[in-house]
Amino acid sequence: MTLTVDHAGPAWRVAFVAVVAIAVVAACTRRLDGSGPGSATMPDPGGCYALVSEGEQFEGAREFINGPRKNASLEDLPFRANWRRRIRSVQVGPPAFVTMWADEGWRGASETLSAGSREPVLSKALSGRVQSLEIGCDR
Repeated sequence: MTLTVDHAGPAWRVAFVAVVAIAVVAACTRRLDGSGPGSATMPDPGGCYALVSEGEQFEGAREFINGPRKNASLEDLPFRANWRRRIRSVQVGPPAFVTMWADEGWRGASETLSAGSREPVLSKALSGRVQSLEIGCDR
């Protein structure tokens, strides 16, 4: 008497379909624009925000920081987010303007971005060094 195992039976088909489904879901979680993980915070409906990204070209982790606001430190933003020395690219909302400083307490090298601007690569003085910021709104 010989015992044969049918590897193409229903259990294998179910496992194969499950693996394919997991792979499809994992592939779909990446944003269509290739920007990586999204934000825990929704943007201000009036457009008063800065969308900061961890990587250049808006890649990697990103977060909406809504204004108007002044943050002497970026260590404790909403949802306990810590963006100290992580920002490498920024998109500014249509009515907003953003000033970033390399040191806490609004000190050190700084740069102001105008309303609606997109900075895919921050200057060497600020890229990965931003420790405080201010977001103002023209509305």
